[in-house]
Parts: sequence; structure tokens; C-alpha cells
Amino acid sequence: MKMELAPSYFADKLQAAKPALLEVLFAQQFNAERIAQWQISGVREGDKSRLIERFLSPLVELLCRCLQGDETMRAIYLDERLRYAPHREAMAVRADFFRALLHDELAEIERLLGLPDDELVLLREQWRALHQPLVDSASAPLGLLALGDCLMNEIRVFLPESCARQNITLDMRCIYFSNAQQRGLSLDDVRAFLEHNHADMIAISFFSFSGIPAYSLVLRESEQFSAEQLQQRVDMLIGLARDFLTQLRTLTSAPILLHNASGLPLTRWRRHLPLLPALSSGRKKLLKQLNQGLAELVEHTENCLPIDEWDTVTDVGWRPASKNLLPKALRAMAHTSAFGQMLTPRYLQPLKAFQLLNKAKVLLLDFDNTLWRGVMGDEEVEQFHERQRLLRQLKEAGMLLVAVSKNSEENIRWQEMTLQPDDFAALKINWLMKPKNIADVAQELNLGLNSFVFIDDNPVERSLVSRELPDVVCLDAEDEATWLQLPMLFEFSNTQRTEEASKRTAMYQQQVARKQSLSAELDYPAMMASLALVMRFGEAKTADIERVSELVSRTNQFNTTTIRYDKAELAEMMANPDYKVFVAELGDKFGELGIVCVAIVQCASTEWCISSFIMSCRAMGFSLEVGMLNQIVRLAQDANVDRVLGDFVASDRNLPCAQLYSNVGFSLDDSDKWQLQQSIFEKVEMPCWLNIQKRS
Repeated sequence: MKMELAPSYFADKLQAAKPALLEVLFAQQFNAERIAQWQISGVREGDKSRLIERFLSPLVELLCRCLQGDETMRAIYLDERLRYAPHREAMAVRADFFRALLHDELAEIERLLGLPDDELVLLREQWRALHQPLVDSASAPLGLLALGDCLMNEIRVFLPESCARQNITLDMRCIYFSNAQQRGLSLDDVRAFLEHNHADMIAISFFSFSGIPAYSLVLRESEQFSAEQLQQRVDMLIGLARDFLTQLRTLTSAPILLHNASGLPLTRWRRHLPLLPALSSGRKKLLKQLNQGLAELVEHTENCLPIDEWDTVTDVGWRPASKNLLPKALRAMAHTSAFGQMLTPRYLQPLKAFQLLNKAKVLLLDFDNTLWRGVMGDEEVEQFHERQRLLRQLKEAGMLLVAVSKNSEENIRWQEMTLQPDDFAALKINWLMKPKNIADVAQELNLGLNSFVFIDDNPVERSLVSRELPDVVCLDAEDEATWLQLPMLFEFSNTQRTEEASKRTAMYQQQVARKQSLSAELDYPAMMASLALVMRFGEAKTADIERVSELVSRTNQFNTTTIRYDKAELAEMMANPDYKVFVAELGDKFGELGIVCVAIVQCASTEWCISSFIMSCRAMGFSLEVGMLNQIVRLAQDANVDRVLGDFVASDRNLPCAQLYSNVGFSLDDSDKWQLQQSIFEKVEMPCWLNIQKRS
């Protein structure tokens, strides 16, 4: 039988040995060799008494509360353990640090307490379970960069564990601007961080707690302003936020989670005197107008979602939100309020949506009990028109809709529906197994299964698809969360509100028709010629920048370097005489695909180097890439360069273009660049089935 001890047993033991325990922990945490090895900052020689009093002693108190089962204290304890750790390093590095440190600490604690073997077993179990989040590491965690005041640190305390319960491994980093710390609103720290780290999403709270100096001043003096003066100050604050977001967008296209304002912290008297309203009338007016401006800013900022501080605090009350979660004896270490804990649920939906949907290109849709309630082949049904309108809007933003329904086509009453056959890139309405239909669609559309999202009410169908096609994301059509997460796709980079995106379904419908047409042909050149392929080649123009940017940011498989250039960088290269940005359009007897290929070429006097070659997956299989290289090499020959170079950087996704250069006669030089000497330029021949035209 397993031994059972009182919940406070190990906590009491540690408290009884606290003086010696503090010495042990200091010797392990702050020994010079460990500090130097892991480059721990904030530790100075002669700092022992301060570190014990301000850090280790409160840490032991937190540890004891954790061992007694206090989950709130556990979250604070785990966050505080990062204080003197390599917290700026990758999660894997931090995990290595804590594995070594926690192992050594536990060994010293065991020696100090002198417990019998059966109690040691229980102590080790509790110690490992408590610290598991510190030693876990994921190869690709979801990276969240938080910009703001100390509120962001409070959210960081509670959010990772909440995410873990949703199967999200979160790596949250904070960069602070604070009136209290004299740290202003600056992009320099953000730029430096992004140069060396990846951020999937960015959270920003301009107007929380001490916040930026201008906000603190306006908040403090809000009672004194006339209506006109108040609006002027609100416009000024919104302008500061807008300017910052505009500059941030030059650094990253990551989705932004933008906080509105809650009015916290309360003034001293209003925090403690319940007879006073939590907020003065002047502050309420200021916050109402400020939040209206922030809502408009979210609406007009690309890839931006709201985090509603105001609704959160009005739901629970300003004073409960202001409550310090730590007892007075521990507040020298931290001042974690309840508000950060209360805001955590607001983050879960967008983070989960990003985890599930950020790679999505195709939505695979069941029909019965997904697009309507009931079984259409058997009865009258209730159409879910709101869902169908959402799906059509996503289609207009570039998502591909595919019907995957066990039904007979003649049973589908399209006249009752908002969605129509032309809204779907492919229709798989039959009685085949759904994994078979999905695999066929992947081949027809020439897209990877990890870009597919399957929405079905039937758990058996979802389970079958998950087992047979594990790369496909499966969502429950009956789960409200599914229909809350799908609209967030509009704020992720895999949707675009462009003319090109709105035409994507028609282009993929043509792709399916091509596959079916080709399957009936035998002779390959004749088969390709039967498509009447036309390639239009030329340098990119200003009007092409949206589509070129979309191709560069979305394409993974046929992308020789997977370098992501933003619109500003592309425009700069297009204007630079040392660069040429070539594009190719493709059309055939089924229709026009538009711009499907981009090549960025650095042009020197003696050599040209193709630094990036990108082609849409829907253009693969027609030898368009060979035609593109043929045209580039001909222009290089006209410029009398000695050789053409090509860069290729392998990734886990771009295997389809690994042989791009070798297939047309390039060879590797001593620096691992692909090269083609002028003497053999003619090796790059134009495929006979491609009709070449100059772009107008």
C-alpha cells in the first residue's frame, strides 16, 4: 500500500529546517560556476544577504504553500524561479538549466532532511511533479511576445499552465514599457528581440497599470478636462498607439492581441473605501472614449484581435481585480494581482485558434449537422446560414472550401443554402470513406495535408481522419469554440483581403479540372500541350506588390530559401538597380492562374544570383520553373555576365524544389552555391509546351 502523509508534512519539514535550507539553496542557485556557465544576470558579489532576504526566503514560503496544494502559489512560484535563470534563452536551454539545478537542490534537501526511504519516494514524486513545467521543452512552442507594463508579467504567471491544459506549449516573453520604471514606448527592444527570436503572436497593453507616461498623466487629470479637451487627449493617446502599431508592422506580420483599458490601478482611497465608486466620473468618460478609439484601431489594423480588459473588470469588479494574491510577508518578492489571473482566459481562444489554424489553406466541410441541422437526404433541415456566410467570407479571403459529405449529390438542395457549388474548390459528395476523399483532394489541389482543417459533427469520422491522416486538423462542428475560432482566421496571415485571394477558389477549381483532364492523356508533351499553357514573363510592377508579398509569405514547398520579405523590402528591391524581381503568370484553356512565380535576382556586373525562387504549388507540374529560369538566363546572357548563381537552403518543407537547379544543368561551386557558366547557358531550354509571352 502506498504511504500517505498529511498535505503539510514536507512543508513543515522544510520550514523547520529553513535557515539551513536557505544556505543550501544559495549554494546551489548562486554558486559562481553555475552563474558563469549559464550567464545569469542580476547577481553581484557580496549580494548574499539581499538574495536570501528578497528572493530565497520568500521562494521557500511559496514552495511550502505549493507542497500543500495551493495552485495559485504554484503558478507564482514557477514564474519566480525564472528570475535568476537563463530566461531569455530558448525553452530547451532553460530546461537544461533547471534539470541540473533541481537535481542538485533535491539531493541537498534529501541530505538535509534525512528522511526514511518511503518518505523520500513521496518527496521525489512531489518535487518532480511540481517542477515539471520548468524541465519540459518543445521543439516548436507557440511564441508570444508581450509588450506592456507589469500586467504582462502577471499574465505570464498564469497563462502557460492554462495553455498546457489546452495542449498548447507556450513560450511567453515580456518587454516592458513603464512610467514607473521610466521606460518609454520604443521599438528598439522589440527590433532587437525579433532579430534573434521568433514571435508567433504579439500582445500589447498600452494603457494598463502605470503604462506609458502620457496615459498616466491624462488618467490622473481626467476630472479637470472639458469635453473638447478630453477628446483631444484621447486622440493623442490613440495616435501614439497607432504610430507604434504602424512601425511594428514594418518588423513583423504576426497577429497582434491588443488590450483595451480597464482603469486599473485604482487610486489609494478608492481601492480601500468601498463607499466611494471605484472610478470617478471623469475617468469613466476618458476610458469609454479611449476604448472606442482602441476598438476602431483593432478594426483598421491588419491581423489584430482584441483583449477586453474593460469587460473583464466590469464582470468581476475593480476592487476584486486589484486584490494582491500574495500575503504581505511575500510582497517584497512580487506584487501579483488577481487581474492577471482573470485576464488569462481571454487569451486562450486566440492562442488555440492560432495553434490549430495558422497553417490552414483548406476547410473540409461535412454537410449534415455541420452546415445545417438534420439529415437532408431524410428530412427537412434547418440551415445554419450564419455559419455558411462566415465560410463564404473566409473563401473570399483566400480559404479553399471542399465538401466532404457522405451523401448523394441529388439529395443536396442547394436552393436552400447560402453556400453554392461555385463556392467550393472541390465537391466530394459520395459514399467513400472520408480519409480517401481527403487524400484524393490533397493530390488534386497539390497541397500538403497539414494545411487541411476537417470540420465534422461525427466523432467517429473525426477519429478516423485523425488516425489515417494525422496531419489534418479535426474540429468538432458541434463545439461552439470551432465557430468562435474560425473568424479569427481573418486576422492570421493565411488569409488576405485581396482580389487575388477572392479568385483562389476558381483557380483551384481549374486545378481539379486539369488533373482530371491530364489523367485521360498518355503522351506527356502532347498531354501538356493539350492544356494550351501560356507563360507571361517580366519584371514585377508596383501594382504586383500585394500578390508578390502574398506568394513570398505563404509559399513553403517551392521556396528555395524560405526567406520572408515584407512589402517594404520588396518595394525597395524593385526600385534598386542592383536587384531584379521577376514574375511569371500562367494561363491555360481552363482559365488564368495569375502571378504564380517570383524570382529575386541580385545583379552584379559579372554574375547574377537568384537569391529566392518561389512558385505557387498550384503551378507545379507544368515545368513553369524551367521556363522561368530559361528567361532569366537569356537576360543574363544579354547582360554579358559570366555566370548565374542560385541559392538553395533546405528546410523541412521545401523538398519539391531541391533539384530545381541541378535539373537544368547547374552545378555546386566551392561555396555551395549552384552555378551555371555562360558557356552552357543554352542548357536551360524552354519546355516546348509553354507558350512564352511578355507581360503587358
